Amino acid sequence: MALALTRHLRIDCRMFCHCSSAVEQRFRKPQVLGSSPSSGSVLLWASVLLGATLLPACGSSTDTGVLGQAVFNASNCGGPFSDIDGCDLTHQLAVQGAVDISAATVQGQTALLLRSDTPNVLQVQNQQGSTVLFTMVGQSPGQATLTAYNSSGDVDHLTITVADIGSIDYSTVSSGSGTFTLGNGGDIDGTYVLNSGVQDFSLLFLQIDPTATQMLGRSDFTYQLDPGLNFQSGKDQPDSLEFDLVRPTQTGTYALLITAKAGPGRFKMEITAN
Repeated sequence: MALALTRHLRIDCRMFCHCSSAVEQRFRKPQVLGSSPSSGSVLLWASVLLGATLLPACGSSTDTGVLGQAVFNASNCGGPFSDIDGCDLTHQLAVQGAVDISAATVQGQTALLLRSDTPNVLQVQNQQGSTVLFTMVGQSPGQATLTAYNSSGDVDHLTITVADIGSIDYSTVSSGSGTFTLGNGGDIDGTYVLNSGVQDFSLLFLQIDPTATQMLGRSDFTYQLDPGLNFQSGKDQPDSLEFDLVRPTQTGTYALLITAKAGPGRFKMEITAN
């Protein structure tokens, strides 16, 4: 069953980001869509309201531990434009979602090791070929302590919350190549009519937790494309909610279905090529 219409639209205002990015340049500045009183209040979010770290850094976010003794650096967290926004570790991590993570001392920036005190909630793995670069993966809903330590003992820690994906929402950053309309109930959550002359286009979505906040995590969803709807060359294995597609060669309507690996989140987009 499709989720309520108010859970399927997000506005991302990337013009607040000062970082240079080829990804950002593919999309025009989105227009803010109003909400209809008859269909309820549609949430209109700018990325700054999502708590994204825009201005300090591109590609990663730094959080200081509870004790103030270590900094935790998170990257590659799966959201659209995560190369711009960074990865706010106060946001919940999706079950089966992955985020790259490292830590260092505040004084001297000495690399630290990482572990999870609750591996059934949060698993921490060494990245191949490195002893100080890690990937954390959500295993089940709950909270886990991510501890940074060295040979002398524990240095600092953070609490990481893991949750199921509550909804998958369309991001209007990707509206430059066509016209998006919210679905009116039933199986279709939204429709997208491609503009005349558009060949390559990209559709972006956000994963939202049960409290209506953007989540962290890559590779935490599955997708299905109707026959005739294809990826752009080299873009056929997305691990974030960005789908780089090619206009179908035949006119018609094609479906893209995105489903969370854990939780009720899903979005079915009906794409029309006239």
